[in-house]
Amino acid sequence: MPELPEPAQKRHTPEWLGSYQVRQELGRNREGGRITYLAVDPSHGQTVVLKQFRFAQAEASWSGFKSYEREIAILQAIAHPQVPRYLDSFETEDGFCMVQDYKAAPSLAERFHLTPQQVQQVGVSVLEILVDLQQQVPPIIHRDIKPERLNRCFREVRMKPV
Repeated sequence: MPELPEPAQKRHTPEWLGSYQVRQELGRNREGGRITYLAVDPSHGQTVVLKQFRFAQAEASWSGFKSYEREIAILQAIAHPQVPRYLDSFETEDGFCMVQDYKAAPSLAERFHLTPQQVQQVGVSVLEILVDLQQQVPPIIHRDIKPERLNRCFREVRMKPV
């Protein structure tokens, strides 16, 4: 099993969401009512990322639900090896959760040294992903590319989902 990242802060984290055992919180977007968790699918022993969309909170809105439905439909259609795969989704009492595969790799937002060749590799990898997304029918335009959404893997760069 991959080594789990250290939590940024201690918060109340549910033990289970659906059939997934939650390990730790990875991030939180209060305005969007979204919390991201690292979890395990006990039936397969697979480490996954759970995005919990909580529309029943005061700060969140059900109006965003349609955009998340579109995101799920798009992710289901993408079969690029460097884009995290959509695995599952399920309803919760106050919204729903989306499940994606997890890759244990540092974000490009973390500080580390890159050689000029590695910087070029990152650029080429991102461009290859964008070309593939734009060749989909209809084309997929990623409008929020930033270092936090990119993972640095051994020989590849993986985009984190929006």
